[in-house]
Amino acid sequence: MKRWMVYLVLIAAVVLTGSLPFSSHDVGQLRPVETIFVQRQNGQVLLAADTGDTGAGENWEAAMGDLEAKAPGTIFIGTASFLLLDASAAELLPELLENREFSPSCAVCFAPEGLDLEDAGKYLRAHEPEADIRTLRAEQTPLPYLTQTDGGYLLVQP
Repeated sequence: MKRWMVYLVLIAAVVLTGSLPFSSHDVGQLRPVETIFVQRQNGQVLLAADTGDTGAGENWEAAMGDLEAKAPGTIFIGTASFLLLDASAAELLPELLENREFSPSCAVCFAPEGLDLEDAGKYLRAHEPEADIRTLRAEQTPLPYLTQTDGGYLLVQP
């Protein structure tokens, strides 16, 4: 019986001192991303999220660091449902597929610059691209292309 008391006291001490290996976040500062757009321009990787946040850097990690630093809260790309790549960023695809921050079910497609990411996300929720990170990790699959049409979008599956 005394052993259980010792364990209970130790657990209480860990909880009270905040020594648990979890980080806490202010819920009001959370910025979950649903759609993220990636492009390369003048040797820079440029990121734009549907939250309105942007980042730029020499590579993916630097651009993500810039995006996280400039955001007024904590960015979560693990919640991203759609990863849109400009054709200029196609070379980043292998690196992005290995990035464990993305959910395996995150859909991937090519898209042109200048899309309204919120509207594109709404369209893609209704017209889910066939290529996602899980399938692209397993096999080479051609990516669909999201294009803007007269006031709307069109997803062209390969």
